[in-house]
Amino acid sequence: MSMDQRQQNVQVGAGLQESRLNTELIGFLQKYGSWAIYALLAVVLVYVGKDYLDKRRVQKLDDAYGDFRAALTAGNPATLVENASTHAGQGAVPAMSRIEAARLYLEAARRGLKPGADALKPNPEDRLDEAGRKSMAEQARAQVDAVLADSSAPELLVQQARWFKASLLADGGDIDGAVAVMKEVADAAKRSGFIDQELKANERMTHLAKLKNVRPAFPSAELPESAREPKPVVAETTPPVAATPAIDPNAPIVNAPPGVEVKKVSPEEVERVLKSLNKPQPAPAPAPETPPANPPANPPAEQPKP
Repeated sequence: MSMDQRQQNVQVGAGLQESRLNTELIGFLQKYGSWAIYALLAVVLVYVGKDYLDKRRVQKLDDAYGDFRAALTAGNPATLVENASTHAGQGAVPAMSRIEAARLYLEAARRGLKPGADALKPNPEDRLDEAGRKSMAEQARAQVDAVLADSSAPELLVQQARWFKASLLADGGDIDGAVAVMKEVADAAKRSGFIDQELKANERMTHLAKLKNVRPAFPSAELPESAREPKPVVAETTPPVAATPAIDPNAPIVNAPPGVEVKKVSPEEVERVLKSLNKPQPAPAPAPETPPANPPANPPAEQPKP
């Protein structure tokens, strides 16, 4: 077989092979073409939908943080609580909102003023009585408990909520409960490797333990009369007034020695003399200085020595 025949056979075989492949591809597309197109469209739709949902989720998170900042600037704990409920599930925003609301409620309970009141010049209606203070403390504790019950809250915010709860328990007089909560803070910090936070929690527990021996101080108005300190007695002293002795015109005349004449004076003259004696006497004028003796004009001449 010549070279030309072999080359011709190769070309014919290649053409038959290419024709067979084209035929199989056409048959495959005829059988599964529509399903392949549907699968491709489904992949595209999934990708587009995922991208839209991701952008939507980021937008909601941005809106939640924006509302949190606005509520925090306003300083209204009720708005922060509402923000936590509205944006539930939006990252750390609900826990942050509730913790900040608890902080504002706790400050109001300690200061005795409603949230947002001017601490320097409060209005009478902004002052809280004892029932109002307890109500603020209860609302603060409710927000802290909500953070502790939220399994999706970050661990750092949960630790802050525990610190707040310990402070609330200590303010209410439950020192043992506050120490137990701080023990949870120390254990959680140890598990997470936060050594500095663990040390601070242990210091806080030591300080709280010392408070158990401190006697509470009550205002004097709340104590019974028997427990109040006696009021100091201030003696009223009046400066002495010099009394003018009364003059009896009928008093007997003192016997004078022989040869001395005693003159009887009237009461008016005696009173005038006494008044003159009570008047301040002027200071005596200083005596004039004696001038030094004038030296002789011409001193005597010295006598010659023999």
